[in-house]
Amino acid sequence: VFEIVKFEEPTKDSVFQMLLQKTAEIEKNNKISVSYKAILAACNFANKYLPDRVMPGSSVSLLEDTANAVSLSGKKIVEEQDIIDKVGIKTKIAVGAPKEEEANLLLRLDNELSKYIIGQKDAVLEISQALRGRRVGLYSKEKPISFLFLGPTGVGKTLTAKTLSNIYFGENKMIRADMSEYSTEEGVARLLGGTIGTRGLTDEVHEHPFSLVLLDEFEKANPKIIDLFLQVLDDGRLTNNIGKTVSFADAIIIATSNAASEYVREEVAKGTVIDSNFQKKLLEVLQTKGIFRPELLNRFDGIVVFKPLGKQEVSQIVKLMLNELSKKLLEKDISINFDEKVITKISSEGYDEQFGARPLQRFIQDNIENLIAQKILKKEIKRGDKINLSVDSANNLQFS
Repeated sequence: VFEIVKFEEPTKDSVFQMLLQKTAEIEKNNKISVSYKAILAACNFANKYLPDRVMPGSSVSLLEDTANAVSLSGKKIVEEQDIIDKVGIKTKIAVGAPKEEEANLLLRLDNELSKYIIGQKDAVLEISQALRGRRVGLYSKEKPISFLFLGPTGVGKTLTAKTLSNIYFGENKMIRADMSEYSTEEGVARLLGGTIGTRGLTDEVHEHPFSLVLLDEFEKANPKIIDLFLQVLDDGRLTNNIGKTVSFADAIIIATSNAASEYVREEVAKGTVIDSNFQKKLLEVLQTKGIFRPELLNRFDGIVVFKPLGKQEVSQIVKLMLNELSKKLLEKDISINFDEKVITKISSEGYDEQFGARPLQRFIQDNIENLIAQKILKKEIKRGDKINLSVDSANNLQFS
């Protein structure tokens, strides 16, 4: 018997007029002034970054919270930057122009990534340039930055995503989805989430909108999920199982794929240069085999081909891994030295062309870390000790 009356959100212009009227009350309550730009910012940013609340309530709440914080700080006027700072605190999203610390990080981002990513300069440079362009407003703010990483396994695709996340977004801030777990139609509902007992990708992105989303082994996803990501890459949003729209606009999406890795390896073995012409041929192979549709490939901002690792790159990776082990031991006040023979042995016996650099860590764990752990437990190695690891005449690892 009830008649449903819907109260729609007012237009942006109406919200601004309401906020202007409310400002006088906010100024009086907090004994401060509010600038015109601050009111405009509260209107714009609340609409974009506080989607859980409706207008004009969300903009009023944002302005009130900012005014309260400014009043407590002793300032007498609420300015646009105060609104931007409050939005950043509420959402954990980098809003407004980059501050000095972030700007310096963006300028040296490719150098920082290159400390950990070996042999993939093109990938490092393209990611860094895209992120710099986004933060200064050169790219669309309505959809996420997106990349498709192609190449053999164990060459640094996933590591690049992890390293970027740790350096720019902070440690343990990456949202990772193994797409082989979403190969069936049941995976669609699980990915969309939004319901009790079903925590999906949309829930993670809603809670952490400014983050890196890693889609591992993207080619294994169900075709319906691929279609969903066509929407995400194009419109920057996705609707979950209960009809709630989640924005991906402030995320970086990186999809990885081992598809056509044999083709990449064979061409590199022939001496083919990994350039734009090679990339074009690789994309033709992916489309011909029906692995990825053209409309999906065209949606990505960048498609980066990761090259197989050479001997020099493998040696550099081994050095990085041994340096990480050295840092762990230094925390226990134990120092360890390695000579070049050790690096050569690990590189030659631990590297597998099919699986790339991944087996190197297992080799170090089985042949070095496990032995050190046993010696520490037996008290053969104690705090303050200095260890030398070398290779004897029989090509066996030995401690001294």
